[in-house]
Amino acid sequence: MQSKKKKVIKVNKHAVNTTTKKEIINISYAILTCFGQKTGELGQAVAGQPREEGRMLSLA
Repeated sequence: MQSKKKKVIKVNKHAVNTTTKKEIINISYAILTCFGQKTGELGQAVAGQPREEGRMLSLA
């Protein structure tokens, strides 16, 4: 059972790594676009690097 659980965890980690990066960038970018006018400074402080990654993906 433990070996099976470890295998599942490994697969989940790979899936999470690929999905969470895209989701985090999309969510942070959506938050900046939606609440950017109200909380621009907070958005920049919270997002920071993901905002730049979102720009790179949008340009690419």
